[in-house]
Amino acid sequence: MEPFIVINPDQTGIYYVIFYLLSFLVGFVLLIWEGRKRKFPALPWMLVITTVFLFFLVGVQAIKFSREDWQLVFQFKALGHDPGRSVIGGILFAIPGLIMAKYFLRFRYDVMDAFAWIAPIGMFVQRLGCFLAGCCFGKTTTAPWGAYYGISSHAFNRHVQEGLISEGSHMSMAVHPVPLYEMVCCVLMVFILFRLKKHFHASGNLLFASVGLYGVGRFVTEFYRANSIGIYNPTGLTFIQVAILFVLPFIVALILYRERKFRLNTITAQLFSIRDKHAFIYFIYFLPISFLFLLVSRWLTILEIVTLNIVMFPTLLFVGWQVFKSITVPKLRFTTICLVAGSFVMMSQTLPERSTSDSTKLSYNVFSFGLISSRNTFKLTDIDYTSTNCNGNPTSTNMNYYLENAAKVYGLGFGRVEQTKKEEVRQYGVDVYWGRNTEDLDGNEISSADVFGIHPYFQYDWQSVGTGFGFHAGNFSQTQFPDLNSTGTTISSVKKLNFFPSFYLRTGKLNRVFLEAKVAQQFPAPFPALSFQTNIGIGLKKNKGGAIRVGTGSYAGLFVAPSFPLGKDVILEFSLGGLPTLFAKVDSDPVFESIKQEENFIGSFNLRVKLGRKEKPLK
Repeated sequence: MEPFIVINPDQTGIYYVIFYLLSFLVGFVLLIWEGRKRKFPALPWMLVITTVFLFFLVGVQAIKFSREDWQLVFQFKALGHDPGRSVIGGILFAIPGLIMAKYFLRFRYDVMDAFAWIAPIGMFVQRLGCFLAGCCFGKTTTAPWGAYYGISSHAFNRHVQEGLISEGSHMSMAVHPVPLYEMVCCVLMVFILFRLKKHFHASGNLLFASVGLYGVGRFVTEFYRANSIGIYNPTGLTFIQVAILFVLPFIVALILYRERKFRLNTITAQLFSIRDKHAFIYFIYFLPISFLFLLVSRWLTILEIVTLNIVMFPTLLFVGWQVFKSITVPKLRFTTICLVAGSFVMMSQTLPERSTSDSTKLSYNVFSFGLISSRNTFKLTDIDYTSTNCNGNPTSTNMNYYLENAAKVYGLGFGRVEQTKKEEVRQYGVDVYWGRNTEDLDGNEISSADVFGIHPYFQYDWQSVGTGFGFHAGNFSQTQFPDLNSTGTTISSVKKLNFFPSFYLRTGKLNRVFLEAKVAQQFPAPFPALSFQTNIGIGLKKNKGGAIRVGTGSYAGLFVAPSFPLGKDVILEFSLGGLPTLFAKVDSDPVFESIKQEENFIGSFNLRVKLGRKEKPLK
C-alpha cells in the first residue's frame, strides 16, 4: 500500500519555529480584535495580554526543567540547552498571570473569557508546525491515514533505535498523526465553547471550560503518543493522563460552584469595572513586567525571547506613546518627536532630492564624509576540570571568557544624483573607507587588522519602488558567531572578506512611508556589523531628502535612523544603536559549553554636502 502521508523535511526545526511564532502572532492579533469587540480600553488590555504571554512562555519551558536545570535557575545561570516545551505548563502559569494582571490593573472580570476562544485557535496553528516538524509523533499504526517521516525526523531515529527499521531505510514506520488529532480537538473545542457560551453566566467559566476541554482532548490523544511519560500504575496511564483525571473534577466543580454563587449586582459590577487611570500608572505596571522578562530571559531559548518581543515591543511603544501624550502639548508633539529622534539616529542612505517644479529636473553632486564605530561582546562559557575536591576527585567549574570585536572606520564618498523624469531619479558614485578592526579575549588583544575598501554603486528610484546594486572590494571583515579558525587554536568573531556584493530594494513612496532591505548598502561602510538591514522609513520633507528609519541590522540590534537637511545643500546624520540582535543566539560548541552575545553597540556621524546644483527643463 502506498503511504498516505509522507513528511520528509531536510530541516524539521524550521517548520516548528515558523508555526510557533505564527501561532502567537495570530493569537495576539485575535486578542486585540477581541478587546475592541468587547470595548476594552486598549492600553490596559495590551498590558494584560503581555502579562499572560510572558507567564505562558515561562510555564511552557519551566515545567520541563530537570532538577539540574532548577539548580542553575536558583544560581542565576543560563541553562545552555533547550529543555523542551509543554502547553500544559503554559496553561498552569498563564491563568495565575491573568488573574494577577486583572486585579493589579482593576480590569473587568470577564477579561478571562476573552482568552477562551484564542487558546484553541493558537494551538491549532502551532500543532500544524508540530506535524510538519515531526516532534510530537505518535505510535506506530496500520491505519490508512498513518504518517511516514523521512530520515532526518525524530520518528525515524526512534524507530532505528528500537530496531523497527534499519539505518538504510528511506522513511520511518507509519505513525499516528497526533498533531492532526489535536487540531481536530481544537476545532471541536471552539464549536463546544460556542454552544456552552449561552449556558454560562459567571464570567471566567468559559475559560475554565476551555481548559477542561483541552484536558479531555489531551487525555484521549495521549493514548496515541509515542513520547509520553508513563508511570507505574495498573491502568498503564501516562503521568499527564493521571494528572488530568485529578484536575478535571476540580474544574467541573469550580464551574458549577461559580455558576451557583453567581449574582449580578451593581456592587460587584462597580468593583471590577475599568477605572480611568493616568498613563504613568500603566507605565509603572509595565516596569516590573519588563524586569521579569529580563530576569527570565537567561533561562528561555531564543525562540521564546523572539516570541515575547512580538507582544513586548508593541506594548512598549504604546505605553511610551500614551505617556508622551500625557506630558506634551498636542500642537508641539511632532516637533518634540523630531528633537528626541535626533538623539537616537542611525547612519542611512540619504533620500534623493527632486526639483520643486513639475517642469524642471534637478541634478547635483554629493560629497560625503563619515565615521562609524562598533563593538560586539560575546560570552564564552567553558568547563574547567583542573580543580579537585576534598577527596581528590576532579570537579567541574564554569569558566567565562569575553571576546570583544571592536572597529572604527572612516569614509569618503563622491556621487552624482540626476532626475531623469518627474518621479524618477538615478544615483551613482563611489565610496572609499579605511580603519581598523581588533579582537580582544579577556582584555588581551588576539588579532588586529587594517580595514580598507572601495564601493562603486548605482541606484534608480521610481515613485513607489527603488533598487540598486554595487560591490565592495578590498580588505575588510564581517561580524559572525564566534568560532575556531582553520588551525583550531584561535577564536574569532570575524570573517575575512575581499569581495562582497551590495544590493538595495525599496517599496513605498519616499515622501510618505516605505520599506527597505539593504545588503552591504551603508555609508561609510557596512562592515563589520551592518551587512544586512531591514527597516521602515517615513519621509520628513518632500523635496529636501530627509527621513526617519526604524529597523534592525545584523549585529546591530534595533535602531532609529533619521537624516535631517540643514538648509539646501547640507544633510547631517548621527547614529546610536544597540539592543540584542536577532542574528546572535545561544548555542553549543565543541570547545565551549555555550556562546552568547552579551552586548552590542554601534554609533556614527555623517555629513553630506551637495555641489553643482543645476535645474533643467523636463523634455
